[in-house]
Amino acid sequence: MIAKKLINNCLRILLIFICIYFEFANAKTSINPKVDYSVDGHGFHRKINYTVTMENLDDVSNCYLAIHVNLPTSLYVNVDELADLQRLNENTVCSDGETNVEVFAENAGSQQVTICKYLNSKESNLILPLHQRYHAPLNNASYINVTIPKAKLLLGCEKRIAEYPVSKIDLCSPCVDLSIKWREVPYKINKDNYIWTIPVGDTSNKDLTIILTILSSIIGTIFVLRALWNSTSSS
Repeated sequence: MIAKKLINNCLRILLIFICIYFEFANAKTSINPKVDYSVDGHGFHRKINYTVTMENLDDVSNCYLAIHVNLPTSLYVNVDELADLQRLNENTVCSDGETNVEVFAENAGSQQVTICKYLNSKESNLILPLHQRYHAPLNNASYINVTIPKAKLLLGCEKRIAEYPVSKIDLCSPCVDLSIKWREVPYKINKDNYIWTIPVGDTSNKDLTIILTILSSIIGTIFVLRALWNSTSSS
C-alpha cells in the first residue's frame, strides 16, 4: 500500500514537471533572426546595407532593433553626416569614440557605432555610411586589408524576452534611450566578414620617386627657360 502511494506521488511530480517544461517551451520566443549585408561603393566612401529578417513577430511587441559594430581604426563614421541623416529621418546612427576625421589611421582611436530603428516589419534595412582613413606608407606594401568585424544584433522590447541575455554593450545616444533593457540576440549569416582593401604608399619606391621628381623638375625648367629665351629673341 505504501509503495503504491509512493509510486502515485512520483507520477504526479513527474507530470507536474512535464507540464512546466511544455509551458516554458511554448512560451519561448522563436524569431529566428537572420542578417545579410551588401556594400555600395568601391573607394574611400562606402555604405554597408544590413538586412535583418525575423520570424514570428507576434511573439514580440513594441520592440526596437539595433546593429552595433566596433570599427577598426582604418575606418570611421562622420558624426556630422550622422546628424544630417537623423534630421532627414533616413537613419538613426550614433557613435562613441574617435571624432577627428583628419587623423591618420595609425594615430586614430576606434569608434563604436550603433544603428537603430523601430521594429515594425519582418524585414528591416539599416544603412551604415563608412569612410576610409589615410595610412602612413609602408615598406614593400601597396595595399592592406582591413576586416569589418561581425556586427552585434540587439533587441529592446517592452515584453521581457527571457531566453536572450541582457547586453553589456554600452550603446550610444539616442539609441540607448529607446529601451530600458537591450538584449543581445544570436543570428544566422551566410557571408564572411567584409574585407576592405586600402591603398598605402610604398616606401621601397622612395628613392626612385625622388629621382624621377628631380628629373621631371629639371626637364620642365629647361623647357620653360627655352620658351622664355625664344620669346625674348623674337621680340
